[in-house]
Amino acid sequence: MSTSIEDRLAAAGHELDRRIAARVARTASGPASIAASPMGGGSRRTWSLIAIGAVAATAVVVGTVLLTRDGNRSITPATSTITATTNPLPSSTTSPSTSPSTLPSTSVPPASVPSTSSAPTTPPAPPVHRTVQLADVMRDGVAQRTVLYTADVGAGVNQLGREDCQECEPTTPWTPVLLPDGTLVIADMNNSRWVVVRDGAPAAHPFPDGRVPIAQPVADDDGTVYSVDGYYQAGPAQVSVVSIYRDGDLSAPAQQVDVPAARVFSRLELRPGEVLVNGSPVPSLSPSILPLPEVTYSLNRFPATIEVRWANGATTWGIPPTDLSLTGLENAAQPDGNVIVDGFDWPTNTQYLISLKPDGTAVRAKITGINMGTNGSTSISPTGIIRLELVDGRFEVAHYTFPT
Repeated sequence: MSTSIEDRLAAAGHELDRRIAARVARTASGPASIAASPMGGGSRRTWSLIAIGAVAATAVVVGTVLLTRDGNRSITPATSTITATTNPLPSSTTSPSTSPSTLPSTSVPPASVPSTSSAPTTPPAPPVHRTVQLADVMRDGVAQRTVLYTADVGAGVNQLGREDCQECEPTTPWTPVLLPDGTLVIADMNNSRWVVVRDGAPAAHPFPDGRVPIAQPVADDDGTVYSVDGYYQAGPAQVSVVSIYRDGDLSAPAQQVDVPAARVFSRLELRPGEVLVNGSPVPSLSPSILPLPEVTYSLNRFPATIEVRWANGATTWGIPPTDLSLTGLENAAQPDGNVIVDGFDWPTNTQYLISLKPDGTAVRAKITGINMGTNGSTSISPTGIIRLELVDGRFEVAHYTFPT
């Protein structure tokens, strides 16, 4: 079988060689010979197809023979590698190459990474500095009055001292101080004692060393009481003493600090982080006080003004020369930004409490009682104004809400 196939292949090859040689010879003789040859026109196409078919048939037969020779042996077909060099032609059906070198270049946008920088915030509003005339912005309001304690005049229990003097200003207690827990602390000047009223029950404690307070006592946000007490000689100088009482215990001061003495009365103020006596800070004392507006009174000049400075600005209140007389109060500034001022209208003999507000307005409320606090003092607490008033021959500790 193999000999017959090989003979046929050899014969087909000789025939193909002969025909190619004849074609070459005719080509050399000119176009006319090509046109007249049996291989020209349609005949050439026919012979070409016959030759190709013969080669394909021979390949099939050879493959069959090889498989038959090997019988039942397992054959691993060899992989032939054919190297061909071609000129690529444009084609609309060309399959894309999977070779990494011919992969299309794709521009991949970078991943969106959230910015770590904070978004710009709205800048704070610039400070507001305004000047207003009190008469233009003040309206009438009310202040609710509540009686916290009542005492007769005298030196006993449930009594407060009042000097019997016809030709002088009689000595009376300083205005009571209201602590955060509701305890009242009263410097009973004429009787040289502290009166502490807790849950309506009074208790008396003598002033230390017999020295009487010479400034309106005050309390900080924790209920610590501060007092400036009398004079004594310390070498060539006269000094006063700042006494500090803690936890509502007025039986003895927890701390005392010497300060320069004033001639008559002193001015005691509490500000965040400092205690001021007559405008000077006292070393080593730091009260518990929330931030407060700063107040500057200029009431003894023309034009009179009150300047209040808050964290976000300031307001200057112009005080016209009217019948309303204003008095600046110590420790009058409140954490909510309000500032309390005393006012007195001489033609009508009417006393007012005036609240200067952060928005540049003002509210005044009429007060009917007679203020009997030493030196006309008024005590201000976070909940309102405390006054010692004389009503029908008795002392009343009155609490007024802030004017609204």
